[in-house]
Order: sequence, then structure tokens, then C-alpha cells
Amino acid sequence: VFDGSTGPLGRPVSLFTFALEQRFFSATPNFSQVISIVLHCCNSVLVYAVLVLVLRSYDNDDRLFWAVLGALLWACAPQKVSTVLYIVQRMTMLSTFFTLLALWTYLKARTTANLHKSSAYFVVCLLTLAAAPFAKENGVLAVPIIASAELYLLSDNRTGFDSARLKAIAATMLSTGVFAFLVLGVVEWNHSVDSYSQRNFDFWDRIVAIPTVLLDYVRQFFLPNTRSMGLLHDDWPILGSGLSPLAPIFAAFGLLAITITPLLALKNTRLSLAGFGCSVFLIGHSIESFFLPLELYFEHRNYLPSLGLIVVAAEVIRAIQSRIQPISTKPVYAVLVIYLLLCVSSATMLASWWRSSGLLLQHHLTGHPDSTRANTEIAFAQANSGDLDTAIRSLERAADLSIRQPAARSMGAADTVLLRNALVCMSGSDDFEMTSPEIVGPAKNAVRTVVFRVYTTLYKDKVCVDAPWRELSIWFMRLSLLFNERGVPWNVPTLVDLALFEQARGNAVGTFTYSAMILEQRPKQATALLLLARASEFLGDQETFDDAVSRLRALDREGVLDQLDRYVLAKLVKRNT
Repeated sequence: VFDGSTGPLGRPVSLFTFALEQRFFSATPNFSQVISIVLHCCNSVLVYAVLVLVLRSYDNDDRLFWAVLGALLWACAPQKVSTVLYIVQRMTMLSTFFTLLALWTYLKARTTANLHKSSAYFVVCLLTLAAAPFAKENGVLAVPIIASAELYLLSDNRTGFDSARLKAIAATMLSTGVFAFLVLGVVEWNHSVDSYSQRNFDFWDRIVAIPTVLLDYVRQFFLPNTRSMGLLHDDWPILGSGLSPLAPIFAAFGLLAITITPLLALKNTRLSLAGFGCSVFLIGHSIESFFLPLELYFEHRNYLPSLGLIVVAAEVIRAIQSRIQPISTKPVYAVLVIYLLLCVSSATMLASWWRSSGLLLQHHLTGHPDSTRANTEIAFAQANSGDLDTAIRSLERAADLSIRQPAARSMGAADTVLLRNALVCMSGSDDFEMTSPEIVGPAKNAVRTVVFRVYTTLYKDKVCVDAPWRELSIWFMRLSLLFNERGVPWNVPTLVDLALFEQARGNAVGTFTYSAMILEQRPKQATALLLLARASEFLGDQETFDDAVSRLRALDREGVLDQLDRYVLAKLVKRNT
């Protein structure tokens, strides 16, 4: 739980919930999805509670109506389906849960006259602020979101607090946050050659894509096209590759309007709610959707920021209502109810594709026919069904798309031939082609996929018992040595996967060799040292074993080893004492 490697902070709160499931319920994927749905319902209740306080300038009846409607629209938006049903995104939902709870308790503390109740709310707020980043790092954004609430919503509050001073503090915090955000951008730009080396797009491609990505999050939230929704968006167009040159320009104007609104709201209190809503949207996307070398588009990134969209929508619709008030507002309510029902219907239909992996893959391939991942996954499915020829054609299409689609991760020079043999294994065929290394040809990052994890799974699950595993192992070694000799060694994650594959086969020599290759690139790679120690133990190489253990102990003193590493090290030492 406390040694997670998912993010910089390890996300122990999220991992703890998964551990509880397994410990007490032996959770299946279906059970985990039920837990995620319950958590989403809790978040929806918190959205309602937050909206009741955020919209306090409305008449009481209007406030309750918009809070209920806003929470239902937020909860039932089809865009939420992939976040809720993709189990690992519980991390996003838990982070949102703590952020919403922190925002609600802060608003309650600031609007409650009773000092004791207010103090209790502040304590809970601080606790949830502390917990949020340990569910997912985005939880740190709860602080600037609360600062935005103070700046735009609470300046006229009269509950004994020094509102002017708190407003000044909030403004300072937000200004500092904006400065830190820009510094992050400059730092990332300076390191972009290395940080974006595994991407087909560069730093400036991402910058140009920001407006179209963010505006599409808005469009998909309010006007959902469920056909293109799901987990796979590695066919996202960027400028110069299927995207009209005008699209980023129009999107930039839209993003500019969202950015300017909070600034205008500082002078015009009538725009306070819109300013707060736009701030929540921008702050919510500030970590994952701007500078970092992450994939361009994922629906879960709009899970929390869409709260801001609800606030802005409520303000816009109320403005429309005020203009047609002399006529009638009943048609507005009727349209909103119909719209809500359509959202529920669309979300239900979209969720039905998640009943099985086959249906979900079909949905992804229909909505994203040019997705490298979708075509690779369909190749695996076709091979599993015994249709090797079709599977190979799908793989070749995936390889071609991985080069042509900037948002996709390219397959390396060796990936296609390695994946082809994996498909042969899965199909039950014996048509293995152990292509000569000279034909594959050396290139940097020759293996970019997790193909060797696929081989390890196939071996452990005995998918193809009659496969020539020894010959495949020798072929892998010839390939890796060729690239190594020509100055373009395979990257560390690939070599780790290969070492684990050989360990699964019981090939100590192979494990030893790949571990040594890893340590040439990263002398302090803990997994490689553990693998080297186990392999040298099996081979009776006491000198190498002692050296690996000594280096592991040094890493442990530096705090590098996690709990599992320390456990494996202790067992190794005990066996050889």
C-alpha cells in the first residue's frame, strides 16, 4: 500500500481500497466496478452539496432546483462512464471525493456563524486536503480550487471572518500557483527533447493541441458523441496530421474566453459564479492537460473539472431565463428535463458496451478505426480465435498507424516481428518466423511495446505449450546483443521484461545476462540487482551474489527499496546465510 509506484506519492489511499477489497471480499472486476459506482454516487451527492453552497446567491427554490439538476447532469453525463467503469480510475474518483469534501467543508466553515461548528469543518477540510494527493496527485488542486471559492464566492460573507484579508490571501495563492504553473511549463520545455522522446509528438505539438483537447472535453460533456467515447484516443489529430489549421485557432478563441472570464469576474461581481466555474475547469486540467509528456486525451481528466462547467451552465441558463421571464420559463425546464433523460439514456447505452471485453473492443474499433491500440487488441482477439492471417493483417495495420498517428506510441523496429510471433503462439500455429537480426535492423528504441510481458503471460498461462520457447529465447538474445553491439541497446523497461521472462522460464543465464545489461545503463536499478542476485545464486556465482546484495543494502539505506524489494532481499540473504 505504501510502496506504490503509480505516481510520485505512491497513491496509498487508493491502493488501500484495492487491498481492502482483496483482503475481505476477494474482489472480482464486477465487484470492483460496483464499488466504483457507489463512489461515483457519493461524489454526485457531494456535487449537490457543493452546488447548494456555491449557488447561495440564488433564491432558495432556484438554488435547490439547480443543485439537484446540476448534480444529476454531472452524474449522468456519458463522459463519466469510462472513468467509473475502468477500475483503475478509482484513483481519479477518490481524489475528486476528497477535493469535493474539502471544498464543501471549507464553504460550510466560512458560511457557518457558530464558531465550534466552523472549527470542526475547518479540521475536516484540512484532513481531506492532506488525503487528496495520496489518492492521486491531482488532489493538490483542491487548494487552488478552495482559493478560487474564497476569491469569487465569499468576499461578501459576514460570519466573523476577515473576508478582505482572506480574499487577499486567496489572490496571492492563485497568483503564486499561476507563476509555478508557468515555471513548470518552461522547465518541461527545457527538458522536452528527453521527456517527449517516447512520443510521436513534441512539446509544441502538445501546446498547439491544448485548446482543441480542452474544448472537446466541454463539447463531449454537453453534447456527447458516445461513438467516440471510451479508453482509446491514440488517434487524436494534431496540426499537420489530419487536423484543420483553423481548428486550433477557433478552439484558442474558446479557451481564451474561458481564461478571461475569471479575470473579468474580479471587477464585475455579476460574473463571480462564471469566474469560479471557469477557474475550476482550468485548475482541474492544469496538471494533466498542459505541459507534461502524457497522452493527449483521456476522458477521466474532465471528471472533476466538469463541476466548473455545471456552474457556468447554470449561470448561462439563468441569464436566458431572465430575458424570457415575461413569456414563460416552463419550456426551459421542459428542455432541461428532456436533455437529462437523453443523457441518462446515452450513458446507459454506452455502459452496455462494458459488459464484456469483446464488446468494448468492438465499440473502440468502431469509434476509433485508426487507433493503434484498438487494431493491436483486435489482432490479439483474432489470433485467440485461430484466425492468424487476419490477425497479422490487423497487426500490420496497427504498425502502420503507429507511425502515421502522432498521438500514438510508435512501434519500434523490432516490435512487429516480435508481436507477430506472439500472435502465432496465441493462434496455436507453428508458423514462427525468427527473422534474422540483420533483417530487423538496429534502431534506437527498437522495442517500444510491452511485447515481452505478453510472452511471459503466454508462457505462464501455458497458452502455447508446444511453442519453441528455447529457440525463441535464443532469438531474443541474438536480437538484444545485436542492438547492444551497435550502440543502440534496448531500453531498461524492455530489458527488465526480458529478464523476468527468462526468470519465468527458469533460465538463470538469460536472467543474469539481461540484468547485467540493465545495470550497465542504470547501476542502481533495484529490480535488476534482485534478478542478478537470484540468478547468480542459482548459478553458484558467490562473488556476484555478494556484490549484488551489498549494492542492494546500500540502496536500502538510501531509501530506494520498497517493501517488496526488502522482503525479497531478506529471503535471499537468509537462504545464503
